[in-house]
Order: sequence, then C-alpha cells, then structure tokens
Amino acid sequence: MIEELDINAVEFIGNKPCVKNLKYECTGCRTTFNNFEGCSYHTKKRICIQLRSEIDETFKEERLLSFKELWLKLRDGIKDAKPRNTAKGEQSLYVLLDLPLHTSVKMLTFDQFLKSIFYCGVAGNLKLRFERHIAGAKRRHCKFIPLNDKDTMIIDSLTHGRQIVPASIDGLTSNESSALEYSVIMDLQHILTNTDSSGQ
Repeated sequence: MIEELDINAVEFIGNKPCVKNLKYECTGCRTTFNNFEGCSYHTKKRICIQLRSEIDETFKEERLLSFKELWLKLRDGIKDAKPRNTAKGEQSLYVLLDLPLHTSVKMLTFDQFLKSIFYCGVAGNLKLRFERHIAGAKRRHCKFIPLNDKDTMIIDSLTHGRQIVPASIDGLTSNESSALEYSVIMDLQHILTNTDSSGQ
C-alpha cells in the first residue's frame, strides 16, 4: 500500500545514517507523506477514502461467496503468503490447525487459535507443503504404517468431519514468529517421533 519515492544519497548525522528527502505515497489516493508514520497512519487507520472503499468492495464480494467458494479462494491465496527472510534464505512460517467444519480462523479467539495448533513448520511454498502433509498421512494410513502424532491428527480430523486448516503467520514480527514457533515445538516435543523432532 505504501510506495517509496525520491530516495537520495544517505548522509550521516553523527554516526547515524539518515536518508534525505524520503517520501511515501499512498497507492489509493496518491497522497504523499514526508515520513513513514504519517503514511502508515493514513492507510492502516482507513483514513484514505479510496482505499477504504476498495476494502469494503472486496469484503462485499467475499460475503456473497459460499463457504466452499470462500475456502477455495483462501487456499489459493496461501501460496502467495510472503516469506520471511532468514539466514538460509526466504522461508514461510506456518501452522496447521484442527478445527470443526465451517469454522474460520477469523472466528477464533487467540487462545482458541493456540489450542487448535498441532503442527508448526517452515516452508517456501505453504500450499504445496500442506497438500504433502495430507497426501503423506493418507498414504501411510493406507499402508498400515504406524502414524506419528501429526499424521494421527490429520487422519482423525478427516474421518470425523473436521478440517485441517493451514495458516501463515508471516504477518507477525520476527521476534513474535520465533517465539510462537519455539513455544509450539516445545509444547509438542513430548509427542513427536524422533524423526519429526530431528527433522523439524
């Protein structure tokens, strides 16, 4: 929503770098701002009338979709989840949730969201990784291969009228993401197999 314009050379004030004449522009109404805070307030607080009308129009279209159509649209958007930068390159932090049918992540409280998490992983393509989780669990189940806790949860959800929902949490700051990833993995440590633990 915010574009950077007119970036000149960096100058130093004392030992701190400072960019001269940095401007930010709202992509909705094209209003320019001299600082990021002003532009961020303008867009995030929905002060921009054009941006607000575009958001309302998007929600209006989604309200007309059936649950199945909306879910398919959401799943298609998962692959567009922005990766976070790590020392090993671009990766995406995601979680798998075990939820009742017709239950959206948006309907959950934060406590319900945390209690619904049964797996936490890192992958570049979230949609592809999600499909591999489902396919792998089904394959091992059909071959009577002993299932770990993650596969057991997937099979149990699929056979008892529940749903497995992948959720990207890249919108969190790096510290929040790392903290959530660590807490989830440590919470599951006692029920993960050695293979899962070393691989994750």
